[in-house]
Amino acid sequence: MICVSIGELPKNYLQLFKKFEMIELRFDLLNLNEDDFQTLIANVPTSWIATCRKSGFSNDERNKILSDAIMAGADYIDLELEMDACLKNDLVRKAKAQGTKIIHSWHDFQKTPQTDELILILNQLKQLDPDLLKMVSFCNSEDDAETILGLYQFSENILAFGMGEYGRATRIKCLRLGAPYTYTSLSETSNTAPGQLDYATMQTMSEINSRHRTK
Repeated sequence: MICVSIGELPKNYLQLFKKFEMIELRFDLLNLNEDDFQTLIANVPTSWIATCRKSGFSNDERNKILSDAIMAGADYIDLELEMDACLKNDLVRKAKAQGTKIIHSWHDFQKTPQTDELILILNQLKQLDPDLLKMVSFCNSEDDAETILGLYQFSENILAFGMGEYGRATRIKCLRLGAPYTYTSLSETSNTAPGQLDYATMQTMSEINSRHRTK
């Protein structure tokens, strides 16, 4: 499955979103006023992930955004490992009460640590008992890409892939290794993370890989 990460709203976005199996709404990037925010979350026409990273937001602001998303019916919320514990616990409680699934995530935007360090982080995420744990690192080499993909042998409910040019292929390969979905951008100019493929390219590559697996 492909999840389209949305960091800016295109024209006629509700009609456009109907084409996708899943979207991620990056509220930390969307820069919506309250009315537009409420209109959006009340009308999302497909499965969706609510994400709001810390940049520029207070804990109270993030709590409101993600709490409102939960109450509006978000299928998932993404909570990063380093999130304030009180904020995280409050959002987990609300999500469980509403049946919203929880992604606990970890990112390294500079490098890919060695496998032993990654396993320590993986175990930290497991202790949080998420519905899905997500581990993403910046790949500076092909070896880094293989290292991050190696995490699939240590957990079943995991989504792991790499960022950057060397990480691009991991965004496709992860589906073969058991990832429930992979992230894409809406277009070539609307990436929400380095190395992200656009939806049309990912769809084509996924179809090619699927045909090869059935031969």
